Amino acid sequence: MFLGCLREKQIRRGITPKDFERENKLRVKQLQAENRESEHRRRAEAKQQEDFKLKKFKSARSRVYSEESKKEHVDFINANAWEVIKKAPSTRFSHVEASRPVHRSYGRIPRYLLERKEQWAREEEERRRNAPDPDCPPGMVLLAEDERVRTLEVLHKSLVEAQTRMNAMPLCIETFSQIRRKNELETKLQEIEDAIKVFDRAKVYIAAPLKDSSNSREHTASLAA
Repeated sequence: MFLGCLREKQIRRGITPKDFERENKLRVKQLQAENRESEHRRRAEAKQQEDFKLKKFKSARSRVYSEESKKEHVDFINANAWEVIKKAPSTRFSHVEASRPVHRSYGRIPRYLLERKEQWAREEEERRRNAPDPDCPPGMVLLAEDERVRTLEVLHKSLVEAQTRMNAMPLCIETFSQIRRKNELETKLQEIEDAIKVFDRAKVYIAAPLKDSSNSREHTASLAA
């Protein structure tokens, strides 16, 4: 409202009032045009400087690249030459190896070493066999494995024979002799089964001293009688 009164006073006095809005728009357009011109001029100068640098160092870069390529090419050739020299077999040594006769035992272990190895194995087995068993009770000795297996076979055979005799008994047992025979067979079967449990173990200990292994077989045979 104040501006409107001011414009009316200026008109009455014969003064043409200024159009500030129009002047501001013109000023903004003028500044924008100046800025665009300044930016265009800056880009043109930058492009001119860049073209000058590229033109200046183009030949130098080409020379450096050419020298590096030449050097790499020469190094590659030298490396290949050395590889060929190193891999090439010696003619003199190859001729000697080809003319040398190959023995039929070449690459085999000498026989005396094999025999020595077997001897060491036997000695180690003997030492282990004769070494005292920490699990062996006092007054007992460990029964040999082959003897334990043979005894176990005899016991199983005796068990089958005793079971066959028991099955051959009559179903109705009346006489005293039949009763006595049945009791004897039942006792024998129980003894054989108990002995099988003992000899079926990994280690079997028997009373010492053991004169010979026939004692064990005699005892087993008595169980089957």
